[in-house]
Amino acid sequence: HYQWDRDYGVQMVQETGPLGSQFIMRSAHFLDQDLQVTIGMMGDHQIHNATTSLEAFMAWMALEDRVINWPKAIASLASTHWIGRLEKIHAQPVIYLDGAHNMEGLMALKQVVAENLKDYQITLLYGGLKKK
Repeated sequence: HYQWDRDYGVQMVQETGPLGSQFIMRSAHFLDQDLQVTIGMMGDHQIHNATTSLEAFMAWMALEDRVINWPKAIASLASTHWIGRLEKIHAQPVIYLDGAHNMEGLMALKQVVAENLKDYQITLLYGGLKKK
């Protein structure tokens, strides 16, 4: 079992904002040196998700005794996007769509807006079910 902040994690977040996030990943088991990673998604939760996914990928590739094509892997991470998760759907005016559907998702959305979109005038449209 690999554990966040013990076996792998983020050494330093260099930038996060409307264009995405850049950070340095470390892995005690799979990397000889820290790895510079860029993702096209905003927020600490997306950095955590990308790092966890990359650690799982490295574990699987090691188990299968396969070599990772790092330039291709890094390019793939940079071009990855998640439809409906802080998806920029319009440039002027800037419009983002997010499908946060539980308290954890709403808290992550609140953090991303507060940290990365503070220079924008925010208008929030919300729709939800009573049971959520």
